[in-house]
Amino acid sequence: MKSGKFGAWLAVFVGVAYFLAPLIATFEFSLRMRRGEYSFDAYRVVFASGAFQASFLYSTVLAVVTIVVGILIVVRPPIGCS
Repeated sequence: MKSGKFGAWLAVFVGVAYFLAPLIATFEFSLRMRRGEYSFDAYRVVFASGAFQASFLYSTVLAVVTIVVGILIVVRPPIGCS
C-alpha cells in the first residue's frame, strides 16, 4: 500500500472520529436520565414540553426564511439591471 493512500485513509478516519465521537457521547449521555439504566425519558419530557414545540417551530420558520432569502439573493439579478 502506498503511504499516500494510507495517509488519506488515516485523515478520513480521524475526521470521522472527530465529528462522530461527540455526537455519540451526547446521545449516550441523554439516555441516562435514570440512574444506572438507559431510557428515552429525557426525550419524552422534552418533546411533551410546549416551550420546546414553540421554539422548534420558530427555529424551523427562521431556517426556511433564511433559505428562501439566500436563494433570492443568489438567483435574482441585481435591482436596476436588465
